[in-house]
Amino acid sequence: MASTLAESAASEHKDHTERDVLAESIRLENKFPHLANYHSKKRICGTTDCFTADLRGKAILDYDCGRVEISMKHLANGVEKVAAIYI
Repeated sequence: MASTLAESAASEHKDHTERDVLAESIRLENKFPHLANYHSKKRICGTTDCFTADLRGKAILDYDCGRVEISMKHLANGVEKVAAIYI
């Protein structure tokens, strides 16, 4: 684990260049699409979708946004403003 800000920044840079962990996650999701059909995943997604069903005109904070797919989904569904923070 990085102990200084410079080490954290270097580790983060490495994660998004040499070992793009977010791209790898997406690659695995595409390789195993049947996982999206598991009952537990459907239940969790259904629960979270229920909380975010009507956000039109609202401002939201997307904390640990990754590649901002969820932020973009909310904007497409009428959210007025998104503040996205990647940690």
